[in-house]
Amino acid sequence: MKNHWAREEPWPPGRRLWALYVTCGSTPPLVAHATAFQESLSGMRGLDLVEPRWLHMTVLGVAFVDEVDQRGMTRLLDRASTLVAAVPPIDMVAAAPRARTDAVWMSVSTTPSIGPLREDLAETVRTCLGREPHALPLPRTGFQPHISIAYANADPPRAQEVDERLGAVDLPPTPFRASHLSLLRLRREDARWSWDGEERIPFGGSAMP
Repeated sequence: MKNHWAREEPWPPGRRLWALYVTCGSTPPLVAHATAFQESLSGMRGLDLVEPRWLHMTVLGVAFVDEVDQRGMTRLLDRASTLVAAVPPIDMVAAAPRARTDAVWMSVSTTPSIGPLREDLAETVRTCLGREPHALPLPRTGFQPHISIAYANADPPRAQEVDERLGAVDLPPTPFRASHLSLLRLRREDARWSWDGEERIPFGGSAMP
């Protein structure tokens, strides 16, 4: 594995990025599934485990907060809300995690597929902000729905060692439902992805508390 945090792009402390996520910290079945596998990695060097409240599925990067104006973001939120409202709540299934290039993550299948919505949201970014969506890290094969439970740091373990520990956990894939998409201000600090200013956008037929 290699260091997830060693990236060429400058991202100083305090800088925020608008992003679209499925946030998962308030989804008990998914949190329990992730935690069981994280416990098998406890004490292993070279991994930064993701706290339950920061569990997420990345959908799309948007733009750094300091590079766009609020008027454009208001237009984007309005159009995104219309797009998301046209999609029913998405049923998801999280598989067992495996060590990848720079993280440990669970593949997620989605019904309906979230891919078409992602493409529509990317076009909305281009229309409302006049720019390409910010490119957040993706698997080498391109966009693939997934949820990370740990990131490799400067002293990464061998992938085989990680997978041996994960393989000792006998759990079936875990189903859960996404009732909303979130527009949020993402930050990369203290060896973790975290956020503030979360604006939840309900899928069609979902009620937000």
